[in-house]
Amino acid sequence: MDRHLPLAALAVIMTCPAAARADLLTFSAAGKVLTTGGTGYLADAWDGPLGYGVEAGIEVLGIDALGEAYMFAPDQYQFSGHLGFDVDFGETVRVTPGLLAGAIVYYLPEPTNPSGLDVDTLPADVKAQIGAATLAKIDEKYRELAQDEEMANRTLTALNTRARLTIEYALLPVLFLGAEADVGLHYLLSGSDATTKAKRDLIASQKAQNPAASEAYDALGEAIGANASTDVDRAGLNYSAGLFLKVEL
Repeated sequence: MDRHLPLAALAVIMTCPAAARADLLTFSAAGKVLTTGGTGYLADAWDGPLGYGVEAGIEVLGIDALGEAYMFAPDQYQFSGHLGFDVDFGETVRVTPGLLAGAIVYYLPEPTNPSGLDVDTLPADVKAQIGAATLAKIDEKYRELAQDEEMANRTLTALNTRARLTIEYALLPVLFLGAEADVGLHYLLSGSDATTKAKRDLIASQKAQNPAASEAYDALGEAIGANASTDVDRAGLNYSAGLFLKVEL
């Protein structure tokens, strides 16, 4: 028996766990520039022509967990967290299709219009029927609701599934230059519904105290957005494309 065979077998056994660990657990971090967009209500609210940020990921047993944070001008941000899987093809040039599911948060710029009720815009008969004291009380409460609504409208949270394709070139064994594109479906979870309902309740409670001024309160409700519809096109497509420099360990 060749005495070198046991030593060779031992070397293989000792190197296998290290190779297995490399395949089972992978960390990555990337700096990115990208553009994003969507359809439905997201298209009306979000304007992300070009942004930059970071992505951090970990792959365990073939399952990817990704977190992303980007900044877009002016004063817009996007954050996301996803789970998914992908398949790699190639070594020096690596092509990777994958599927992801999770959530995206779009943080919009601060509104330019201040919160509050402009009493001067109300018709004279409406102001007379409701009364200055009641209008002042409604205005105070409405300012609180409007501030909550502004914050809700600035933060759009979407449940999301998306397909992603990346093409990477290995500059070094752990450093990759790449391009990516993804497209997916989203469903927006808007927070403005609750504040619109609160404004309706505010008008309804005041109307109940003074039924004779019912039409005047209807006009006031129109002025503060209590009569607004909460039906928006929440579902749609979202997409992005970008370039990145990634470290992978």
